[in-house]
Amino acid sequence: MDIKEILPKIQVLITTRDPLEGIDIYPTDNFLILSKSPFIVILAIKNNSRCYYNITKTKEFVVNVIPKIYEDLIEKCKKEYIRGINEIKEIGLNEEKCLRVKVPRIKEASLALECVWIGSVEVDSINLLENYPVFGKVVEVHGTKVSSE
Repeated sequence: MDIKEILPKIQVLITTRDPLEGIDIYPTDNFLILSKSPFIVILAIKNNSRCYYNITKTKEFVVNVIPKIYEDLIEKCKKEYIRGINEIKEIGLNEEKCLRVKVPRIKEASLALECVWIGSVEVDSINLLENYPVFGKVVEVHGTKVSSE
């Protein structure tokens, strides 16, 4: 049995800002709350992805928990878009300004965590991991109640 079939997963969309001021979206279910005081999250991000590059350059990102009714849009997020465009708008969602970081959040998200990057673990010296652990301190939380239907 595959461990992914046993463990519950939360699908999130990570939003970051690229060097051309575009907004990138990175879908992942590799997300954990590591600590509540201080509020720290950990993500596993592909080490060669734009998301990882953007986070380490801008030091900011937003974790957006998307309700199940938008699951069909997650496939669109996996497409590689050109730099400099707003992927939130490109896939048909809406952006909303954040209070503490420059990266926008996704308006349709039931939960959005504004985060500042506090570090990563780069393990490529032994070519062990395709994903690097990325740690973020949550500096602002936005949430809405969503129907379970």
